[in-house]
Amino acid sequence: MAACIVPPSHLTAVRWCFCLCAAVTIWLPASYIYADNDSLKVNIGSGPLNTPSLSAGNFFRSTGYIASPSRVPEGSWGLLTSLSWVNTWNVEQDNFMIDGEWLHLAARLSYMLKTDVELGVNIPFLGRTGGFADGFIEEFHNIFDLGNARREDYSRNQNIVDIRGPDDRHVHLEGEQWGLSDMSLFASWTVTKGGRFLPCVVVGGEAILPTGDEDKLLGSGKPVFDVSTLLSKRINTTPCLLFLGTSVSYSDNNKMAGIDTRKTQFVVLSGLEYEWNNRLSIILQNLITSPIVEKYYEFSKPTNELNIGLRIRDDFQGEWDISFQENLFYFNNSADVGVHVAYRRVL
Repeated sequence: MAACIVPPSHLTAVRWCFCLCAAVTIWLPASYIYADNDSLKVNIGSGPLNTPSLSAGNFFRSTGYIASPSRVPEGSWGLLTSLSWVNTWNVEQDNFMIDGEWLHLAARLSYMLKTDVELGVNIPFLGRTGGFADGFIEEFHNIFDLGNARREDYSRNQNIVDIRGPDDRHVHLEGEQWGLSDMSLFASWTVTKGGRFLPCVVVGGEAILPTGDEDKLLGSGKPVFDVSTLLSKRINTTPCLLFLGTSVSYSDNNKMAGIDTRKTQFVVLSGLEYEWNNRLSIILQNLITSPIVEKYYEFSKPTNELNIGLRIRDDFQGEWDISFQENLFYFNNSADVGVHVAYRRVL
């Protein structure tokens, strides 16, 4: 768990985590050279963790998912349900205060039109509450001398969103908010499963619809259009797979509370999957999201969300994801800590 003021030792550890994720992207070309002839069947792996970005920057615009390979057979339906919890503490004196715990519940229903083409719909719900974890987080920071960024000066377990823009424009929400967020329609195409020299390549597109209540900051109020690509490659005959994904999105939404926002946003996802056995994978990944705000304190900086988790395959054509999230580098524009659980299966 990170705070706004941290000692050099913590920053050093954080940098090492980021360097590991950066190394994944550097190793990707090398994996082309050392791949095995049988890699046509095994370049896909199980794919990245299905963790959404839950940074506070999403108030300004909804974000989508990077395309991912599917294991659903042709002509079948697949269902992914997920629950994410994050604790957020972002404060800039007299300008903004975002304090609370958020729950993101989503159902992604998809249909495998062909062996390499998937169509689907994502239905997300968002809840913001005061939660329960503030005391534990403060104690954890105190034990490891990480600092609490003045958390102790405010009431614990409250939910407040207070954003002040130019010309005294003001957004203020207090208490619990629950509701439907922005739904989306998506499609993905596995262009190639790769071979000895080429990785698996998946491309996708997503249209995010303004179904969430903009006044309650459950939706962005305008459609968002997103295209993405994911590369995945096994390292020789080892149980290690590397993946690298990118996406770009566009929306005509250019202001919130009088704060200028960018119409285009970029995302980079890099990671490593280690297949422990045929039932268990360990996945490490980092999601970097470009700032959506033109000039507004740390919201004008990119977010880095590091996830480490397990993917467990059961006997019923299902897979469980369990992961933990930590923010890196810029701590006043993203969630402090998070937990993600998901279940995916063929219907």
